Amino acid sequence: MTAMAGGRLRRWLARHPLAVLVAGVAAVSSAAVWVRVSRLAPEALAMSRLGLAAAALWPLVFLQGRPGLPGSGQRSWVWPWSWAGQAALAGVALAAHWSLWFWSLRLTSVLNATVLVTTQPLFVVALRLLAGRGSGLRAGQPAGLALALVGACLVAAGNAAAGGDSPGLAGAAGRWGQGAGRALAGDALALAAAVLSSLYWLAGERLRQAVPVVPYQAVAYTAGAFCLWLWNQARGVPVGAWPAREWAVAAGLAAIPTLVGHSALNWVIGTMGAATVATAVLGEPLGASVLAFVLFGEKPSGLQAVGAACLLAGLHRFLRPEREPDPQART
Repeated sequence: MTAMAGGRLRRWLARHPLAVLVAGVAAVSSAAVWVRVSRLAPEALAMSRLGLAAAALWPLVFLQGRPGLPGSGQRSWVWPWSWAGQAALAGVALAAHWSLWFWSLRLTSVLNATVLVTTQPLFVVALRLLAGRGSGLRAGQPAGLALALVGACLVAAGNAAAGGDSPGLAGAAGRWGQGAGRALAGDALALAAAVLSSLYWLAGERLRQAVPVVPYQAVAYTAGAFCLWLWNQARGVPVGAWPAREWAVAAGLAAIPTLVGHSALNWVIGTMGAATVATAVLGEPLGASVLAFVLFGEKPSGLQAVGAACLLAGLHRFLRPEREPDPQART
């Protein structure tokens, strides 16, 4: 009965990739809130997010059996190092991405950090071109991407015009300074995180065409968590001896934006492509800004509202499927 229900669910997900994509973006939109309410060091919080998510995935890997070599269609208990090594490198990029982005959320507003980190489609396209793989864009998609990125820039500009600070950032300056300098550092970290995220999505696009999502994510999350554990040990950051509140925040961060959100995005990336998934994540600032307004009092400006409208319009244009030509149409 359970296997039949699982099979029906997988078939439904395969037939509705856009619904899965929307659910994934909605889930990852909550990540900024979890990070903002945590008092852990960003590297420790990123490690716990990866580690808890990996711990939840490994039982599923062993229940399903490890996949064999890509393209073989067989399952084996022998590690297929040909893809596991690449998945581990993707996990390291993801760990660095989350660490830098978590820092940016401590230094600038939720909206600024999420908008700048979701410029990753620009870097996905640029890295594709540098690798000689082409842009991967369909006709009409460049215009949608450009409009979405213009909207993202307007959102960021509107936040900068409002002063860059918000009630939720009180006391978070630390060694990064005050006001504009702190916000500039946070913005730079968010952009660096966008580059690392692009590397992660490009690796996933290639591997997910042959490797199931659960073992791929289990390997990637484990490698990322291990690297951050080494980093925290080297810097003397406490690991594990946290209050129950921080464990609850870490568990929520691992469950909703990671296991639900990132699993959904990795599910569809093999069929919809890295550029599409990365551009869909441009919707994350909208969800995050709503949560930031409700919880932290971060009110968007008029310019940010215009930017959000442009972002949504560009996102719709980018994701809209191409119309098939009508064979009976007159020429």
